Amino acid sequence: NKSSDLPYYSIWNLGIYNFKNNIFLGMGIKNFRNSCNTAVNKNFVESNFGTNACKNHTHNLYLEILTETGLVGMFIFLFVFFNIFFKTLKIYLLNRGNCIAVASLISIVVFLNPLKVSGAIFSTFYGSLFFFIVFFSYFMSKFYTKDKLNNLWKKKY
Repeated sequence: NKSSDLPYYSIWNLGIYNFKNNIFLGMGIKNFRNSCNTAVNKNFVESNFGTNACKNHTHNLYLEILTETGLVGMFIFLFVFFNIFFKTLKIYLLNRGNCIAVASLISIVVFLNPLKVSGAIFSTFYGSLFFFIVFFSYFMSKFYTKDKLNNLWKKKY
């Protein structure tokens, strides 16, 4: 079995190839699937990247963002999510009993694992769940201050 016939290896190589051809702005959201939309493209892709390369998305979060939105989209993505991560971390450090902050941090770290195979971020339930968790963390970081968190978790009799 050639390494180019392994499913994710072929897809990721095609993603890297597409990224190199569209470095700054990418090829457009949900356009990875168009890499094989004509017989000429399909023959080129299969001969250079293997028969498993023609899929709907890259199956990797970072490669999908790089391929579809380029360096501009990746910069925005990383800026937003590191900002949310550090604000959520700050909430946790201000109130270590905040289990919502812990769950949010763990979820963000799990979703942002670069070695993990993932669903399409822009068009699947995986993407919906991802954005829900991230924006829930963002909401929590904006809404809850140390005083609000302390009041929220205190028992009132």
